[in-house]
Amino acid sequence: MRKRIDSLFQSVKNTVKAKLAGRSLNSDFSKKTSREKVLIVVLICIVCIALIFTVGIKPKMTKMKQAQTGLERAKSGYNYILQNASKVNSNKLATPDLKRGVADCVATTANDNKLKKVSVKVDPKDKNKVKVQTDEAVSYVSVVNFITELENRFGITVDEITLDKQGDGIVYISNLVLIRLEKGK
Repeated sequence: MRKRIDSLFQSVKNTVKAKLAGRSLNSDFSKKTSREKVLIVVLICIVCIALIFTVGIKPKMTKMKQAQTGLERAKSGYNYILQNASKVNSNKLATPDLKRGVADCVATTANDNKLKKVSVKVDPKDKNKVKVQTDEAVSYVSVVNFITELENRFGITVDEITLDKQGDGIVYISNLVLIRLEKGK
């Protein structure tokens, strides 16, 4: 067995030298025994499969695992919001201050909850509707406190919300549409 392995290494060495010297690999391959030919073909297949796995399949598996982890975190955050939303008791809420403008209320509350670089744009068609975005990442807890305070103090509720997660408990507010409903709506 040792002699065969040595002869195989010698043939590979000779093949490389022959290729560099300009000889044809075909003539060297035809001189091999059938066992050596099968062994060479099997080794080439194994190398190709390993290359395909490392370059193509493994990175996709890693991305898929990261996406599943992100989905699980998003689900847990959503469940947290649902659980805490059910704990809100309307009897405990104070009468909202309806005299101030929605944009002013949002800016004040954002500052109180340490949300930095908040962009507030009033909807041109509805003065009681604003769109909010942040340029910096903020804590998830600050966003929840911000929304809760707007509801309790000013009667402003969430119409649409999109948060982009950046890390554990850190998010960007990419789309937050707030609206103050008139009495009777």
